[in-house]
Amino acid sequence: MLSTFTLTIIRHKNGFYILRTLTITAEIDKKYGVIVRTSSTLATIQGQEFVQQLLRGHSLQDGIELPLASIKNHYLGKVGNALMSALKDLFKHYELHITSQQ
Repeated sequence: MLSTFTLTIIRHKNGFYILRTLTITAEIDKKYGVIVRTSSTLATIQGQEFVQQLLRGHSLQDGIELPLASIKNHYLGKVGNALMSALKDLFKHYELHITSQQ
């Protein structure tokens, strides 16, 4: 299962709105719901690889509390909240997919 989630961030700066889009793509094992691999549109390769390290191996069958806590506690970049929102969207999409398969 390959899922892509896009979150648009709107920030107000000096009277102007800045639009940024954060996309996370996750490869998820269908049988166990484990995040196998991720990619994102974070600005640096180091950020992309770090997020992949934080998320890889988590099973969505167990919920998203642990990966959310992992991002909150270890990702100190400016888009930490956006990453957590994207992960929540990923989980909702995963649940819909599982429900439709039953």
